[in-house]
Amino acid sequence: CLISNAGYGDFGPLENFSTSQIDNFMATNLTSHVVITKLLLHHFKRIKIGDIIFIGSEAGLIGTKNGRKSLVEWEISAENQKTYLSIRVYTFFMRDRNLILSFLPHFIFIYPNLRRYLKSVIGGINYYLQNKKRVPRNYFGSHRWFS
Repeated sequence: CLISNAGYGDFGPLENFSTSQIDNFMATNLTSHVVITKLLLHHFKRIKIGDIIFIGSEAGLIGTKNGRKSLVEWEISAENQKTYLSIRVYTFFMRDRNLILSFLPHFIFIYPNLRRYLKSVIGGINYYLQNKKRVPRNYFGSHRWFS
């Protein structure tokens, strides 16, 4: 079994990255997976069995154009012939406040909106898997944070 999990990144506008930085991102996040797979593929063919699992993650900043941003991390993994999607959202909302004081606004405002967001994400994935085409914008309703 080959489990390939190399990756790293940085945040910022594309125009701020040098060609060398982009080359390094691609070498680690794409080329390394392809090279490792190529090197081991002959072995899997020879023994006529083998699993190749790519574990990836993606993260980005979301929010309004000139406003504060929240960090969102996506991780896709596979185990026992099942695929898992994990999404972590680190909201900017009340980030600099006391944890106890921020609990109630988080529970009343953030949590329900995150649930709606995740429902749209999962709905979009299912739509794509069933229809094999791009999900129309706001197909599952608009969202005040992420539409």
